[in-house]
Parts: sequence; structure tokens; C-alpha cells
Amino acid sequence: MIKLTFVQDFQLVFVLAFQIFAILNPMAVTPVLISMTEKLEPKHRRFIVVRSTTIVLVLAIAILFLGRAFLDLLSVPISSFRLAGGLLFLISALKTFLTEDRSKTMARTMERDHEQVSSDQLTELAAVPFALPLLLGPGTITLILTISTQYSMTPIFFAIIIAVVLSGLFLLSSDMLIKVLRPIGIRVLARLMALVVASVGVEFIHLSLIDWGIASK
Repeated sequence: MIKLTFVQDFQLVFVLAFQIFAILNPMAVTPVLISMTEKLEPKHRRFIVVRSTTIVLVLAIAILFLGRAFLDLLSVPISSFRLAGGLLFLISALKTFLTEDRSKTMARTMERDHEQVSSDQLTELAAVPFALPLLLGPGTITLILTISTQYSMTPIFFAIIIAVVLSGLFLLSSDMLIKVLRPIGIRVLARLMALVVASVGVEFIHLSLIDWGIASK
């Protein structure tokens, strides 16, 4: 575990928050949110965003505090887990770059009658697919577990809060962002975040190779 000074911890919070925000990638989720809730009232869309980000925050913090015990229970070396995470990040980034816009796919496969909805239905929609797996997918879980073995809990805890809150605010402003940036602008932002995710993945793979003596710093 890396020990840091207060200033380094403060800087680390924002670095980790940016990494977590990038893997949450609300830019890629925004078109899905718009397409799946276009028949809902604005208050219903806000309910879904708030509920989904709350679910993500609770689960992400639980993963942070239980992650180390989970890895110890499985007897999985962190180098192996980091390599798997790096490969997963690269695949996720490539899918964002190369595959069809997820909003179109989700709209076709999850069409619903939104004319009359209950809070239970909205909560279900917030939990699946928005909280899981669109925001808190395997990549996010892997990132949190990996950095929890490298740094102390405190900066990661605050980084998670910052990243999730920023993601929620981004999704809450989805209507305005779509009007200002247009769909093409949102897709460009999503792909920029995918580039960051790919970079993190390459670094994870490099660190694993260093651990195994295959590569050098």
C-alpha cells in the first residue's frame, strides 16, 4: 500500500475521481437515458437518475470496503486481477469506439409503455439497466477493487463520492447537454472517456508485467 502525504492524498482524490468518472462514463449513458425515458415526465427522469446514482454510490462504497476481503477469500494475486482488469478496460473502450450506439440497441431491446408508471417501476429501471450494468459495470468494480489494494481507503472513498455525484449531475442535465452538444458531441465525449479507460487498462497491464518481471518501469 502506498503511503502519501496530505497534499498527495488531496491530489490523488481528484486523479482517482477522474479515473472512476471515466469508467462510469455518463456521456455514453446519456443517449440511453434520453431514448428510454423520452415518454416520461421530467420528474420521472430525475427520479431515475437520483435513484440509480444512489444505488451506484452505495454499491461502490460496499465494494471498496469489502473488496480486499473478497480477493483474499479467492486467493487471487493482485497482479493477476490487475491484468484481467486491464484487458477488460481495453475491451470496454474498444466496444465504445467500434460498436453501434448503445442508445439504439437499448431502445430496441427495452421498449416500455411509459404512459403510466409507478415508483416501483421507476426504481426497477433505475437499478437495471442504469445502475447495473450501464454505470456500475465490471470495469468500475475492477477499478475500485484494484486501487483499493494500492491506496488507503480515505482518498478512494472521497473519489468515489465525487465521481458518482458528477455522473449524476451530468445525467440530470442530459436534456440541456443534448441540445447544446447535439448527439454527435455526446458521442465524442463518450469516446474521449473511452480513450482514458483504455489508457488506464494499458497501465494496469504494464504494472502486472512489471510484477512478474516481464517488463521494466
